[in-house]
Amino acid sequence: MAGPKLFWIDDDDRLTPVEGELDHYLLLPGRELNQHLTKSLRAKMGDSFPFCRPEDRTRFSGKIISLSPLTLDLSQIHPMRRTNPATLLGIALAPIKGDGFTSILGQAIMSGIHRVRPLLTDRSVVDWGDSSRWETKSSRFRTLIREKSQLAGRSDRMILEPPISISSFLDLPPGESVIWFDEDQAGTRDLKSLLEIFQHSSGFSRGLSCLWGMVGPEGGWSSSERQIAQGMEVQGRLIRVSLGDLTYSAEAAAFAVVSLFGLVLSSFLETENKTFSF
Repeated sequence: MAGPKLFWIDDDDRLTPVEGELDHYLLLPGRELNQHLTKSLRAKMGDSFPFCRPEDRTRFSGKIISLSPLTLDLSQIHPMRRTNPATLLGIALAPIKGDGFTSILGQAIMSGIHRVRPLLTDRSVVDWGDSSRWETKSSRFRTLIREKSQLAGRSDRMILEPPISISSFLDLPPGESVIWFDEDQAGTRDLKSLLEIFQHSSGFSRGLSCLWGMVGPEGGWSSSERQIAQGMEVQGRLIRVSLGDLTYSAEAAAFAVVSLFGLVLSSFLETENKTFSF
């Protein structure tokens, strides 16, 4: 049967433990999940679906036992929980006009990126500095996160953080580092040398909690923004990397970085106790 690979149990769904039975629950879906199962998928008695609770990544197998009201019998699947990897992957990028940001966000969700943060840059075409404008958009983005995560079979909820200035973003806590993608190739590393770092080195401190990829606006990074980054570069917590000789649009560059992080760098970071150094 067509549909999401994994259904999320969210705040408007009611999950009730069955008394006296370990790892056994009844689920009364809220309005959105109810409509998806009954209207979109035309589910019938006895149909089974996979579920998860994204807050703790607990997975369930559920079977419909009543259509009115819609009720499912859920059994917890072991292992009970899957933890996030030791190092999370984040994408920080300048907002893009039109539906560009929405498309990139969808790709990031389905590529397994853990955190996304819009950047307020000197040359941003879109200004999301107004919190009320951001709140209006973020509600739609949260719906997108749920939809794309279910289609991809993600049991964790990607974190979409509010817009922030470059200087505030680069005031990162210990354990977070940055790969700064720069259209100015002077002093940058190429992708081959970046991959060699991940393949061969043994440094980034063992406590690395998040690795960020930064993508600039259509007009590129300003000189003042590059100066802000120099401090982290000296500390060994930031490296500048070029995507090559071709000129990318901001949207194309963001898609390339999301793919690089989600498909390539994630495979290096999955290695237990692997550490890296810039």
